[in-house]
Amino acid sequence: MRLRTDERGVTVQIGTVLLFAVLVILLSVYQASVVPQQNEQVEFTHNQRVQGQLQDLQDELHRTAATGSDGSTSIALGTQYPVRAFFVNPAPPSGTLRTTPPANLTLRNATASGETGDYWTGGAHNFSTRGLTYDPVYHVYQNPPTTIYDNGVLYNRFDDANRTLAGQQLVKGNTISLVALNGSLSESSSGTATVEMRAVSPATRTVTVGNETSNLSLVLPTRLPADEWERLLAAEMNRTAGDDRYVRAVEEVSGRSAVRLVLENATYELELAKVGVGTDVTETRARYVTDVRGDDASVAENSEQKVVVEVRDRFNNPVSGATVNVTLDSGLSGDIAAQGQRGDQLTDLTTDDEGRVTVRYVPPTDFDGENSEVEVRVGMDSVPPTGSGFDPGTPANLSANLTAVNADGSGLGETGGNGSDAAYQTRWDVPAIEAEPGMTCYANDTCRYDRSVERSVTLTANTTPTAQNAPVEFSVSDTSVAEFTADQLDTWDDGRRSVELDTSSTGVVNAYAASGGSGDALRIEVYDSGDGGGPPAPNVQLRLDDLSHVNENAVDYVASYDVSNTNASFQRVSVVFDNVNRGPSATGVENSTAVRGNERYSLDYAADEDWTVTARVIYENDAGEEYVAASDSITDTADALNPNTNDDLSRAGSPAVSSYGVSDRSNPGQGPRYRIDYAITENGNFSQVSGAAISLGGGGADAATRTSATGRIDLQPGYGRGTEFRVKLLVFDDEGAVVAVRAETDTAS
Repeated sequence: MRLRTDERGVTVQIGTVLLFAVLVILLSVYQASVVPQQNEQVEFTHNQRVQGQLQDLQDELHRTAATGSDGSTSIALGTQYPVRAFFVNPAPPSGTLRTTPPANLTLRNATASGETGDYWTGGAHNFSTRGLTYDPVYHVYQNPPTTIYDNGVLYNRFDDANRTLAGQQLVKGNTISLVALNGSLSESSSGTATVEMRAVSPATRTVTVGNETSNLSLVLPTRLPADEWERLLAAEMNRTAGDDRYVRAVEEVSGRSAVRLVLENATYELELAKVGVGTDVTETRARYVTDVRGDDASVAENSEQKVVVEVRDRFNNPVSGATVNVTLDSGLSGDIAAQGQRGDQLTDLTTDDEGRVTVRYVPPTDFDGENSEVEVRVGMDSVPPTGSGFDPGTPANLSANLTAVNADGSGLGETGGNGSDAAYQTRWDVPAIEAEPGMTCYANDTCRYDRSVERSVTLTANTTPTAQNAPVEFSVSDTSVAEFTADQLDTWDDGRRSVELDTSSTGVVNAYAASGGSGDALRIEVYDSGDGGGPPAPNVQLRLDDLSHVNENAVDYVASYDVSNTNASFQRVSVVFDNVNRGPSATGVENSTAVRGNERYSLDYAADEDWTVTARVIYENDAGEEYVAASDSITDTADALNPNTNDDLSRAGSPAVSSYGVSDRSNPGQGPRYRIDYAITENGNFSQVSGAAISLGGGGADAATRTSATGRIDLQPGYGRGTEFRVKLLVFDDEGAVVAVRAETDTAS
């Protein structure tokens, strides 16, 4: 029997096969066309994101250079494609971020004045610097740009063109800002790389430079052509007569990838910095020493004068931990003192965090004769000699020239001393002078005159034995206060001679009379009772900032003061740091002739004990005797916590804290770490901030100072995780007083 055939299932099988074939074709088309398009969009979007991150890197680099606070930026070198269940992705895109080879940036013809001019003499100054390049490796996105950071400019380099992402910051008006990039970096990955930036030499100093005869020029190592730099500098180009802009020309440099910026003959503010990335970052070293304060000052006997010098690197920024040697070259018997040394020669003095060394010159007490020129010599490389053989004109040397003043005029006769070898003695007739209306005299050749009685007063000199028709010379120490009506008059038959002293303002003046090889000085305080009955009483305010570290038994105080309503009797402010229980063994005294500022005191024992700190205003009376005219005291335990009795020394317009934040960045590997981010409203009278993290238990302490009004302070006390730390920010005005403080207590996690 033959079976009947049945072909009804063939159509279904064929349809299934055809449907599967269509599906495979559609998947293949999607894999071949749609997936690449989507991946290309992923790659393009990533490239745009990286360009934004590189702009963040540029901004962070310049912030690090300006503030001195280390920084970091994350760069997504590669990316990931979206996960696809039925389709295949290529390997993730990657990229390489690397530094370019080092090249010299050169500044020529820049000269400065003063001691800084010993280093900036107009010669060529070379600064080794690098750039950064980012090269992506994509699978679909064709011809992506190489993104380059080059001397402050961020741009994309294509095969046939360049496109700027962030413009130049080298020249802005008459400010030249150079940031040298140092170190070696090479990161290749499809992931994210973190670029750490370290402020090797932050731009904390600005130096004024110029050249009246030659144009300043900048030679920049760059891959951008001159016409591109001219476009970048369009807002700074001086193109017509009378144009007050500063860039004169941009030129190609023959034989190398560089351009030359030629600047107009003008005065420029030069800001230089060095920032390190990656490995092989090199430190800067001391290049020159310059004066900060004290040069050309006059120093009265029985007082002192601070001479402050600063050691700087090639970027004009201070170098901490450098050493200098100081020698006193003087015909007088005074001393210099600093860092526990005293004498006529100080060696191996170490610069502080601001690169500075402070030396006190103390003239001899009550010396006779003419004022004397004194030279405080400073040398970085060797101990300066006295006499000849010292060249203060080299970058490593300087000389601070002072004048020691014989304030009481003693021994001003031709023979010196009191004229005991002269033919006759010339003296002021003090009883006759005191008889004048408005005049009151005391011992030690001092008088006080009320000019509201009469604008002029008669002074009489006398000779012993009597010298008739002898010429007497009259002079004063300060003609802005008073002046004699005659420079020379002959004595009368009785050997005396009177002269009129015309007063023009209140103040202190020394009146001199000399004849026959001898002379005399009379100190006169001129006041006007019609302006309020005489000089007002002084007022003193005091604040105490406690930076002491109990765990290491270290006392550290910053005493800020402000004295007002002083008069010509003012001599100095004396700040006394006195341990309540230990007595003289733990007592310190710091003196200053400034009426506002601060004095710092430290001691390596007696922490967590009670201290009394007193600011005393020292006056000298008409008898030449010193006395305390006003004082203010604060008692405090040296434990890093401020007393609650501080005076507020801020004024209208004083620097103020506009933003402040503390981050606890402690971790097991590096111990306690704190970061203070701050911004100060400076109003032109800001000098610096100091940050500190001090353990209140068994931990360490760290402190740092910054001169930038905006920035970051990183503190690493070293040990003590799990203990409480007192974190502080002190704001100083331009006179040295602390005018604002932020503080908080935190447990280092």
